[in-house]
Amino acid sequence: MIPIEFLNLVIKRSSLDRVYPGGASVFIQNHEPFDGRVNAYDDHFVKFGAMGPEDIHAIAEDMESIGLIGIAEQNGEQVWTDYCVIDELIGPTLQCNWIKYDRKTREVLIVE
Repeated sequence: MIPIEFLNLVIKRSSLDRVYPGGASVFIQNHEPFDGRVNAYDDHFVKFGAMGPEDIHAIAEDMESIGLIGIAEQNGEQVWTDYCVIDELIGPTLQCNWIKYDRKTREVLIVE
């Protein structure tokens, strides 16, 4: 489980394994000790936290520059693909089929 605070960009580790040289583990190592952006990870996710939309947008641009896909169209709707933006008050900002957000505990779980 990953805690959600303010605005967050949550990435599937499997997506990092697909696009990042060395995979998610190397990505995490390259961003430790928590460079002010990566602030949580578990077996399924890596989370970047931010205080505002401008910061999340910059992080999203960085993630897309390494080959991650943010928004895609599925059945005529926009959905999150490799990463998901989550607001602690409302949950995912678009449909995200691979997570479950618990508003009570403010944690993200993987949907398997």
